[in-house]
Amino acid sequence: MKIYRLLLPLLTFICLHSLAQSKSDQAKQISYQKLKHGIDSKQFHFLARSGTTSRGKTIQLSGGYFIFLGVDSLTVELPFFGTSSQSSHYETSKEDAGISFHTHQFSYKADTTKKGGWDITIQPDNQNSASKINLSISSTGSCRTIVYSNRRSNMSFYGEVLSNFKD
Repeated sequence: MKIYRLLLPLLTFICLHSLAQSKSDQAKQISYQKLKHGIDSKQFHFLARSGTTSRGKTIQLSGGYFIFLGVDSLTVELPFFGTSSQSSHYETSKEDAGISFHTHQFSYKADTTKKGGWDITIQPDNQNSASKINLSISSTGSCRTIVYSNRRSNMSFYGEVLSNFKD
């Protein structure tokens, strides 16, 4: 009888712990499916948390920097603090201040990785501040983005990708 009194709390704890783990695994699976649906349908956004130049200088970003991908539109609002390969003029435009544009003309290619994430390549047409954008997205939504330009050094951004679909 004493053995049952000792084993009952232990067995109860084990059952409750496994139930909590299965709910956590279920929530992760739902989050993954939502992210997958957003990537497959080209409807997601990237929120940048930090940026790194090609020389290794990293800056934590306060917010408001993103890449928004709709079915047929691409909006990019990212900072630029690297080096430019062209000489600057006395007057600088808004375009020179960062990587900022909106377009409907771009190519999109998404490939899955072995670990369940995605490698996405976006090539906007006729944009000076970005000629190619690579996103490496993990299955949990964390992301490394590299923005390539013909007239500036490359910039890397780290953050997260979220689907544009509601629950």
